[in-house]
Amino acid sequence: MKERAIWALLGLLVLVGVVGGWATSRTRTIHPRLARELPEPRPQAATGRSLRPSLGEPLAVIATGPERGLTVPGRLRIVPDGSVVVVDYDDMRLERVSTGGGSDNIGEIEPYGEAPLGLANPMDLVPVPDGRLWIADPKAGGLLLVAPDGTPVRTVVPDHPIMRLAVSPSGRLFALTPTADGHLFEAYDAPGASPSATFGALIEPPDQMPYTTDGSIAATSSGGLVYAPRYVGVLARYDADGSLRYLVQTLEPVAPPTLVREDGRLRGDPEARVASQALEVAGDAVLVVHPGMTTDSGETPSAYLDLYSLEDGTYRASWALERRWSELRVAGDRLYALTARGIEIFRTPLLRVEPGEDTTASPSIREPAARGGCPLPSARGERDQEFRGVIR
Repeated sequence: MKERAIWALLGLLVLVGVVGGWATSRTRTIHPRLARELPEPRPQAATGRSLRPSLGEPLAVIATGPERGLTVPGRLRIVPDGSVVVVDYDDMRLERVSTGGGSDNIGEIEPYGEAPLGLANPMDLVPVPDGRLWIADPKAGGLLLVAPDGTPVRTVVPDHPIMRLAVSPSGRLFALTPTADGHLFEAYDAPGASPSATFGALIEPPDQMPYTTDGSIAATSSGGLVYAPRYVGVLARYDADGSLRYLVQTLEPVAPPTLVREDGRLRGDPEARVASQALEVAGDAVLVVHPGMTTDSGETPSAYLDLYSLEDGTYRASWALERRWSELRVAGDRLYALTARGIEIFRTPLLRVEPGEDTTASPSIREPAARGGCPLPSARGERDQEFRGVIR
């Protein structure tokens, strides 16, 4: 009898241990870190923003409110005919807006039904030189090619869900598509064929990448890629062969956000700071939109347009923005910003940093390097030489 009681007690202890282990495994905090193969991000020499004169009033504002039928505009692209294509995430449609005032509905987005265009959850889109659009829509099958009027042309089913797209002047297509082996990007010389290059890494463990590696990408004229993750305060440039040219901290470095796995589902820290809202390459410059974040006191710091050298990622200058920009595009001598007012169009030459101008020694506004966040590790060894070229 005594022996049976001992065995029963041991069984109860084992059961408690199993149940307790199962219960604790249901909620697990994950602390992503930069991938081991990456060099430490090089910090910026500047200790604060060097504010340039205001961008001034926009040359034009294209309304995107209810009168235009765009209630929650998301992605914005400039197509070869000069019109603007916007994804409306509220009315769930793809809209082409003319700078002259007209607009056309390209296609409906139907997440719970089958739309004529087949859109369900468009993540990004890019135009190609002939005016057609590549649309990344994992829920609708992958990568969709549509004619300028919205007529479906073809569908490409990639091996991994595509989050963001970029296209080089030569037509090379880049996709931000985190894979299980830790790679971030795929390049396609001919969409539909196998990737011509798979490259890039940012966060470990790799299965947490879809949240922590979401961000913005832009192609360079040489066939490379620039990347700014949304929740990690770094800027990376890759050459055409996929090799990392540089990894630098942005002016306000932000550490990877904490993740929580609960009941089999992964969620991010709701208090995570956004490091980069939008990214664009314009000539020799990289433009990054840093959004203002509401603080505990209820104050919302100004949003900024920060300019970095495309050559080596060195911070050069900033512009304070009167309104938050959710998207940014540059086409020719025009800069297009998506704001609460609509699509605001500025003259791109206002972004020029004149030769010989020192924009880092005496910034006109000084701020903590990592307001409310954890600074990333400092780089080993000597800092790279400061970029002395001309950004136009």
